[in-house]
Amino acid sequence: ELASINRDFEAKGLQLDIQHNSAEEIESNIDQIIELALVGGFLVVFILWIFLSNLPLVAVIMLAMPVSVFGAFNFFYAADISINMLTLIGLALAIGMLVDNGVVVMENIYRHAASGEDPETVVVKGTSQIWRSVTAATFTTLVVFVPFVFASNQILGEIARHISVSIVATLLVSLLVSLVLIPTIVHAILSRQKGERWRLSRLPLHNHFVQIYVHLLKAGLRNPARLVLGGLALFLVVTAL
Repeated sequence: ELASINRDFEAKGLQLDIQHNSAEEIESNIDQIIELALVGGFLVVFILWIFLSNLPLVAVIMLAMPVSVFGAFNFFYAADISINMLTLIGLALAIGMLVDNGVVVMENIYRHAASGEDPETVVVKGTSQIWRSVTAATFTTLVVFVPFVFASNQILGEIARHISVSIVATLLVSLLVSLVLIPTIVHAILSRQKGERWRLSRLPLHNHFVQIYVHLLKAGLRNPARLVLGGLALFLVVTAL
């Protein structure tokens, strides 16, 4: 394109030269963001596999991740923003959060599945018990980013708009996925695996780390005032430092 422009202005003795080109650097940064997001996604799935130890259920979360991300692109189109460094950073931040809803819903369904009830009852109970909590938790995260969209500074507002739209859109789609798609898929899995009683966790009660947690929890419940005052004191010390 530059060569074509220079041919047009050659008769007038004018020539355009590129003094700085950041396109390759930006492309490299975008590739790195995508790579880091993918690595983060695989780590999330690996952690889920460690604690749930059920590959079909972990695969449900794996499916929910790309559905939420690609579903968010519709909001990008509606907001007239592109897939750029800012929106990709927002997506990378949202990847860790978008699985939270799915994990909470699936874990509650998973807990009811251990009781041996029929799949439909398990899924209905597991989802209906916590849909309010999941929705509230999602919206408390979303409202944090809403004020940034109305920033008076034009540059800050534009940056915030791209990041906020990417995070808000991804979490909204993930909420819908966790309350509709995941229960539907888990129901299909449970229907195929009738009679199987699952453990809630691979960690046995005699595990050393579980025992430490249980002792700490009991100590905190026996001394709630000391626990709260100690936490407040630690907060003040860290803030002062």
